[in-house]
Parts: sequence; C-alpha cells; structure tokens
Amino acid sequence: ALIEGTWDLVISDYVLPRFTGMEALRILQEADLSLPFVIISGKIGEDVAVEALKAGASDYLLKDRLTRLGPAIERALEEHAQYRRRQQSEQALRESEERYRRLVESSPEAIFIYSEGKFVFINPAGVKLFGAASPVDLIGKSVLDLIHPDYHAGASEYMRLTLQGVDRPLLQLQVVPLTGDPVMVEAIGRDISYHGDSAAHMICRDITERKRMEEQYQNVQKMEAIGRLAGGVANDFNNLLTVIIGYSGLVRSALGPDNSASKDLEQISTSAERAASLTQQLLALSRKQVIAPIETNLNILISKSHDLLSRILGEGVEIVQRFAPDLGPVRADPDQIQNVILNLAAQARASMPGGGRFSIETRNVHLTEKDLSAGPTLRPGDYILLTISDSGRGFSKEVEDHIFEPFYRSEHGGLQASGLGLASVYGVVRQHGGHVAFTSEVGKGSTFRIFLPQLQTISKALPANRAQFGDGPVDPTVLVVEDEAVLRDFAQLVLLKKGYTVLLAEDGAEALKVAENYGRPIHLLFTDVVMPQIGGVELGREIRRIYPEINVLYTSGYPRDGVLEQGIVDSNFEFLTKPYTAQILLHRVGQLLPSPAAR
Repeated sequence: ALIEGTWDLVISDYVLPRFTGMEALRILQEADLSLPFVIISGKIGEDVAVEALKAGASDYLLKDRLTRLGPAIERALEEHAQYRRRQQSEQALRESEERYRRLVESSPEAIFIYSEGKFVFINPAGVKLFGAASPVDLIGKSVLDLIHPDYHAGASEYMRLTLQGVDRPLLQLQVVPLTGDPVMVEAIGRDISYHGDSAAHMICRDITERKRMEEQYQNVQKMEAIGRLAGGVANDFNNLLTVIIGYSGLVRSALGPDNSASKDLEQISTSAERAASLTQQLLALSRKQVIAPIETNLNILISKSHDLLSRILGEGVEIVQRFAPDLGPVRADPDQIQNVILNLAAQARASMPGGGRFSIETRNVHLTEKDLSAGPTLRPGDYILLTISDSGRGFSKEVEDHIFEPFYRSEHGGLQASGLGLASVYGVVRQHGGHVAFTSEVGKGSTFRIFLPQLQTISKALPANRAQFGDGPVDPTVLVVEDEAVLRDFAQLVLLKKGYTVLLAEDGAEALKVAENYGRPIHLLFTDVVMPQIGGVELGREIRRIYPEINVLYTSGYPRDGVLEQGIVDSNFEFLTKPYTAQILLHRVGQLLPSPAAR
C-alpha cells in the first residue's frame, strides 16, 4: 500500500494478527517515507507508549478515548508540516553553503576570513598567494605579518574599519609571501559573522603583471613626451646650425685657405658639426633621426663588430656569442644598430670594472597577443630578439625604471651612457619599429632585450624626377620658402651666386601668391616642411596645381620620416636635412635642375 498510493498519515493498531504497530512503523521508516504515524491500542502501558514515541511515532491513542483522534491527526499533520518546512530550509541552507564552499574553493582569487587580525579561513588560491603549503601554515597567523611594512598603516586601518561594517573601496598593497617574490594585490573586504564571532572576509587579486604593464606604458608615455621635446629642440638647433655652418663656409671660401682667419672659421665649423651630431642623438631619442634602412642580418652585423666590441670591453671581459643559424633579416640602418650595440657594450664595461662576461644572442621569435607583455608597443608577428647581457654589478629597481631617461644618473654611479647614450638606444630601436626592455638585479648583472620586426617585404625606391626644360635655354628658377629669415637669406645668397633665379616667400600663403603672380615658369620649390598656417607638404600639393611639372625639394630639421608624418602621399620625394652647407644645397638643387652656367 505504501508503494502503490500517496499518503499523508498512517494510523495503525498496536496489536494485529501476526503483526504489530511497531513493525508497521519500521516498514514505514525503511521505505524512507517521512509520514506522521499514530498508534491506537486497546491497552498500552506508559512504558510502551514512550518506546513508541522514541521509535518515531507521532502520537498514541487508547481505543476508549477516540474522541481525541481528530485533534491528534490535525496536530500530527501540523507538526509534520513544520518538520518538512524546517527540513527543506535546512536542506536549502546546506545546499547554499555547499555552493558557497565550492565557489570559494575553486575561485582564482585569494579569499580569506580574519578575526582579531588573524587568519581563521583561507581558500587554496589564498594559500598559493601567500606562499604556503597548506591552510594550516596560515591559520592563526597575523595578516599584517604577510604584508610589506610600507603598507602596514593603510592595511591596518582598512581592516579595522571593515570589521566595523564600514564599506571601503579597493585597497592596493604588497604581500610578502612565506616563499617567493613580493606580490602586488588589489583587495576588498566586508564584515561577516564567523561561528558567532565578529570577522571579515577579504578578496585579493594578484595585479603584479598589470602594475608592471602600467609602469611600462607610463615609461613609454614619458619617453614619448621627452622625445617630442627633444625633436622640437633638435629642429630649432638644426636651423641655427645651418646658419652657422653655411655662413662660416661661405666666409672661408671667400678668404681662402691661407688667411689666418680661416683656421678660426674652421674651428667654428667643426664645433657646429659636433653640435649637429648631438642633435642627431636628440633626433634618435625622438625617433626622428635620419636613417638609411636596408635588409640586414644581425648575425653578420655583430660578427663584423667583434673587434670594436673587444676594444670597448677590454681584455678582462669574455665575449659570448650565441647566434640563431636561421636568423631572419630585419630592415634596419646598420650603422645605427651597430651604435646601439656599442653603446650597450660601453654600459656593460662600466658595470664590470673588474672584468666579467658579456653575452650577445640572436634568435627568431613569434609574438602572439598573449606574449605582448614583452613590450606594450609591440604587435603580434615575427621578430628578431637581440639579447645583450653582462655579469656586472647590476642596478636597483629605481635605476631600472629610469634607465632610458636622458641625463639620468644613479646615486651609485655605474651608468656609462648616462647622457644621451641609452636614451638614444631607446629612440633608435623605437624608430625601427621595435622595443627595448631592461632588467637587472643588484650583484647579478643586467640584460637588454631588443625586439626588431622581421623583414617581410622590401620597398624599392623609384627614380627621382628632373625638371623638364624643352629645347631652348631657360633660366632655372627656384622658389625658396622658409619662415626663418636668416635661413631664407642664406639659401638665396648661395643660389644667386650660382646663377639661379630666386624667388622668396616667408610662408606657404605668400608662396602661393608669388607663384600665381609670377607669370613665368618656376622649376623648383625649395620649402621648409614645418611652417605656420600652410606647411610645406600642403604647399607642394597646391603649387603643383599651378605648375604640374615643378620639382619640390623639402627641407627640415626633422628627418625624412617627419615629412611622411605631415601626410605626403608620394614616398619618392626629394629631401634635404638641416643643417646643410652651401655645397650640399647646390648639389641637391643641381640634381633636379640644370646648372645655369651650362646654358
């Protein structure tokens, strides 16, 4: 009957033929049916009644008092309903606790509970974060003992307010594990009751890698800002140096080599040229240096530099080279990359005054999205990794954070290239589309890791255009556009002496008016790139609407790439870098125009 039907209550006689009420109760319990069970008996002793109730009966009645049967059934059903509700509530609580337990145990975030400042619970991720073997190693320990002393004050106040029920924002602090390196974490806590005691639970997330990437990005942003400043300064320097070098050259030519003043002028020119090399370093820092990239194999380049490396490093330093035999090519300026290697060798030598080991290694690497922590400016693809390391004294984290800043000097010295050397290393690598990273440890040496994009395609330069003059003699006419008056006057003087017809304009707007009103052919536009209102590139586009066959020669204190950044469409444009001499100016103009003396 129990199997075949659905029942709410069982009423059983206590004594039956070959059967008893207690056996019926046992069968009910074995069927795992939670039903109220009422026993009725003609005669039952108190001890038997107590035994029945202990066995699980809901109530018992004597047959001579069956007027209680209705109320007894109602009470049994109500008590059973309360029992079921309580049972369901307890089951729901157990399931909820189990879900929470599984969630906490499987969470990748470290979760722990503390009371009176000590660990009372911690999940597996927390055990791992704090460098322990099991929760036993942490339970009962002070939380503050595993936090870096610099963060004690903030962490202690945060924990105190959390226990008081004050909601606090995210807290960043450094954890010092029982084993392993310090870890930066982001934590948030809330107050709870734990086994009746006042406590709080805290969730911690490891943000060490995120902080490292943020620092890298901030360093890149800082170097970008420094680079923009350096590029602007270098451009202004090049304008001034063009005047100094150009006019001193003209005066030397006029005086002749035997004049005593010629030697003084030569010193001026030499100093100006040295200043020009300094601006090249500034342009390298700003990634606007003039470079001549070609297909280059770093293995061959480094092998050719071995003698130079030996002289820089000295006899006390062992040079270890490990080259990938199948190393891919890069598109790079060999001279600039060689300077990068020699700069880093000089730095290594400074950190190994007593000798040591200098290692240089090349290999092919493929970076995916997951690998881009190698450098925040890199993109997925194939790279050549050039690793340069030394066994020197190494540097602290503070030096590591500032190593590429121009003119940075550490308190303990050891920075051989503390002027623009390492800053220019950074600029050259970035101008080649790569990334350079530096790691060091005091007493264990330093490592520079340089990523350069592998060469995929090689662009071929197109032949330069030359002005068309037809059959008859024509005066080659040059329109000089320069917002610096002294540079404009210098170019005019040089070109007029050679016999060219020269038109002048101080900016793009004036140049267009001159071109529109001149009425005769203009064969060459010689223009500065960066000018107010209308820049050189826009001027070049506009003037070709008036003179379609005109040649354009751009000039700037920035390198050729600076013109590309201004939006020029044709990559095969003519360009003259400042500072330039009278001879160089005439040579470049002569490549585009016939010499007036040849008419």
